[in-house]
Amino acid sequence: MASRKPVIPPKETNEYLASHEIPQLFECLITGLMFHRPADPVQYIQECLEQIKRIGFRSVRWDLFVEDKRCVLPPLGLKRNTEPFSKYQPLVGTDCLRLRIRPQTSIICVLSPPGIDGFGFSERMMRRYPNFVHICMGDLAKNCAKIEERKPNSRWKDAIEYINSGDFAPEDMVLELLIWNLNQYPTSTGFIIDGYPRTFKQYDDLKIHIGGDRLSGVVLIDAPEEKCLRRIHIANQRKRQCDEHLSFDVVQRKMCMYKKVTLAMCKVIDDEKKLYIVDGEPKCDLIEREMLSVFEIILSKKETGPPVQAESTCDADVPTQKSVPRFVGCPGNSLALHIPTIQPDYKDTGRRPGLPTCPVLVLLGGPGSGRTKQSLALCKSVKGAKHYNLTDLLRTKVLSSLANGGEKDWDVVAKRVHSSQPPLYYDRLIPEYWDVQLDILREEFVKSAKCATIVIIEGYMNDEKQISTFNQTIGGADMIVLLDCKEEIMKSRLSRRCTRLKRIEDEAHIVYQRINFFKQVTLSVARYFDELGKLVIVPADREADLISKDLKALIEYFLAKRKSSSKNNCNRIDENNSSDEVFVSSEFNDLKATFSIHFIQEFEYLTFSTQNDLSRFCWVIFLFT
Repeated sequence: MASRKPVIPPKETNEYLASHEIPQLFECLITGLMFHRPADPVQYIQECLEQIKRIGFRSVRWDLFVEDKRCVLPPLGLKRNTEPFSKYQPLVGTDCLRLRIRPQTSIICVLSPPGIDGFGFSERMMRRYPNFVHICMGDLAKNCAKIEERKPNSRWKDAIEYINSGDFAPEDMVLELLIWNLNQYPTSTGFIIDGYPRTFKQYDDLKIHIGGDRLSGVVLIDAPEEKCLRRIHIANQRKRQCDEHLSFDVVQRKMCMYKKVTLAMCKVIDDEKKLYIVDGEPKCDLIEREMLSVFEIILSKKETGPPVQAESTCDADVPTQKSVPRFVGCPGNSLALHIPTIQPDYKDTGRRPGLPTCPVLVLLGGPGSGRTKQSLALCKSVKGAKHYNLTDLLRTKVLSSLANGGEKDWDVVAKRVHSSQPPLYYDRLIPEYWDVQLDILREEFVKSAKCATIVIIEGYMNDEKQISTFNQTIGGADMIVLLDCKEEIMKSRLSRRCTRLKRIEDEAHIVYQRINFFKQVTLSVARYFDELGKLVIVPADREADLISKDLKALIEYFLAKRKSSSKNNCNRIDENNSSDEVFVSSEFNDLKATFSIHFIQEFEYLTFSTQNDLSRFCWVIFLFT
């Protein structure tokens, strides 16, 4: 009778696999194979196993071998030449990839998804910068491939097939073509390169062979996939007569490569703070206008460079100034693409002892955003709400002091809060430049907070110093609401108010300084509270009644939720318990968004209406549950 083979119980098998983490090991290896597609998979697995032995099994995770940059996938249904392109000789004229342009030359790359006319927008930039040279890598690669494919043993013979199939041309050949064309203009002050880089390898080649210092920035014209496909369909309808239209497979291939490779590369560029995103959904004129703003920002940074450190021979008694980053843009559409972070010296540890414990809502917004009007409307619609308007208080005191004189030294109170220089005359009339003494801030808050269900503070916490002053004097700010409004609308409102009230602070040259202060300083305050999870942004370029309705619903929801929570922690900051609030944010450079705000079921009567077309100032965060 033949002996039967021993059968291992499934339970023991599962225990063995789990104890030795075998499933994680195989998952790690398979993921690495699918990610890198090595030519010799056996050798690759051996190298992976050796690495696992060195680091230990406890360090094995599914993405252990996908941290390196991904290789470009071959085109569908197309066989590549077994001989690598790197073995070909370089093009005549490249001189072994030696670059001959000037070191201070500015290079701006323009990228766009399939269907968006990156070439056309780059040509529009040439009208503003006629001394620049426009290089379209897509057209250059196609034209070079068509010319070279007729030659015997040409290295471009197969490249045209890759391009026509929707794949990228070989990186080394594209790099040689780019350098050859750059060398044709050795004295140019700048280049606009359209359609490059598109892969990780191309971006590395750009930094190595052309120089990361020359690369001023990469502009990405982003648009929804539906719009891109629609534009490609329209273009195909026009090109069918000349047989130049793209097939469905090629279009899908191009779109897939853009999403999987180019956008992943853009994330790396964004981490290096060189990516600038332009909304490609509006009309062409608006896209052009925004691109001009971005180009000005990029080139202004290139010209000014990083801040220069003071020399060691300078006077040690002179205090160093804290530089404020400048955001430059086209008139009427200024953009703040990089909002600096701040860290106030005095952190918020809750309401100060001896002060009323009612909740505090701080209302931020640019000049002309309608803060005062909305605050007064909330006091009428929300029972027990009190308005704490520090701007009006200081305006009354300062103007009264300037006109009649007084016992209080309000001239000192009206100093600039962001500069150590003596205040100019018009600075005393700009509310954003005013500071306030601690006793005034505390005294006025106590008056406003008596028997109040919520205190709405307006005109304060405009910069980092005022945050520390508030935390030290009052503390316990529960929610920060930013009224988000377009710059054009704010200027229009202030212009009408200047005609009506004849305020000096509403004159055009003063308004320009106030808006710049908001973008350069106050937006950092908004970002600081966003990182604390306290910021809610409401679009304020709509009808006043709609804004009031949204603010009322938001406050009623906040008060109802606060009432149902523990009373012992009314004015304390709970950094660990953040499960009740969920903040939805879109990237800063997204200029349009569609919002859907939902409140919890026990507060079904509350509504929160929104509209599209947000401000150009900052990212969007809305509170919902």
